[in-house]
Amino acid sequence: MNMIWNVSICVTALVVVLISRWWYRWSNPKCNGKLPPGTMGLPIIGETLDFFKSYGFNETSPFISKRMSRYGPIFRTNIFGSNTVVVTDPDVMVEVFRQENTAFVFSLPDAFGIVLGKDDAIVNHGKTHKHFKQITLNFLGPEGLKKKLIGGMDRAACEGLRSKASLGSFNLKEAAESLIIKHLIPKLISNLGAEAQENLMDIFMAFNLDWYQSFFSLSTWKSLYRSFTASRAVKKVISNVLLSRKESGEKHDDILNTVMEDEVLDDKYVIFQTYVIPIAAKDTTSVMISMAVKYITSNPKVYLELKREHNAILQNRVDKNSGVSWEEYKNNMSFTKMDIRFQRVGWCFLQLHYCIMILRYMRTL
Repeated sequence: MNMIWNVSICVTALVVVLISRWWYRWSNPKCNGKLPPGTMGLPIIGETLDFFKSYGFNETSPFISKRMSRYGPIFRTNIFGSNTVVVTDPDVMVEVFRQENTAFVFSLPDAFGIVLGKDDAIVNHGKTHKHFKQITLNFLGPEGLKKKLIGGMDRAACEGLRSKASLGSFNLKEAAESLIIKHLIPKLISNLGAEAQENLMDIFMAFNLDWYQSFFSLSTWKSLYRSFTASRAVKKVISNVLLSRKESGEKHDDILNTVMEDEVLDDKYVIFQTYVIPIAAKDTTSVMISMAVKYITSNPKVYLELKREHNAILQNRVDKNSGVSWEEYKNNMSFTKMDIRFQRVGWCFLQLHYCIMILRYMRTL
């Protein structure tokens, strides 16, 4: 009896020691440098539950604000099971981007692989990501905006507003998402027929980041399932187009053709990035547009100044029916550009959980 009692005590003590050691290692992850202050939460799930706590549209995430007040603008945590350093300081964010692929390597939390894909090249792609970014900037950067995009975006926006004007009221965020997807798809894949393009647009619209905002809601899991199925459907469409072009040797002036001819990028990565571009664009830009309209309409002085600036542009045009030109945007929209920059900064701070810098990939960790 005494032996059984002694053995049980030893086993219990061993279990307690092992659990304590595991908990300590979880709370104090190894790194080559010094980690910022913070807590890692519960083993396995970390602080994910706190991260998902709901809050108002105009509020900063309580998860972020509480830890900023306690630990400062840089702190460590664990979200989605990934050790994470959260940066809320704009200067540090700029420095992180500046040192991309030197001190930092771009990657995504492992949990995003459930929806986006589990391939290593997708979750951790470092230099490949930077290389792809340079390619897409030729289409979507300042030069692409100047030569190709600004006129098309202006026409698409005008047509979209005309179609919504008779409705009385409509969901601005959804309208902006639809407009962005409709405008981007031909830039990604230019040889799709009208029906195929409409089908691809519907698939992209089904993909959203709502699952990323409320862990306990039933709608979250429905959204996650829709996003997962949409992801598979989009990749299948792009894969078929990619295979068809390789077999036929067709050339097209679009992003897909440019990246598929690049020797650095393999097919999996080309497919992934081709469908991620419109998803990222619609889920971020639509929020910024909605917030811009909200704050402009609630600030009459800003609205009147914007109206004055744009009326002056219209009066000075030779062709009154022509759309916005690059020269007008560059030289005659100083207040508009100031307002855009303000909305970008405001969006980053009001929706800070979208601006978290995932630094679990720091080379020093």
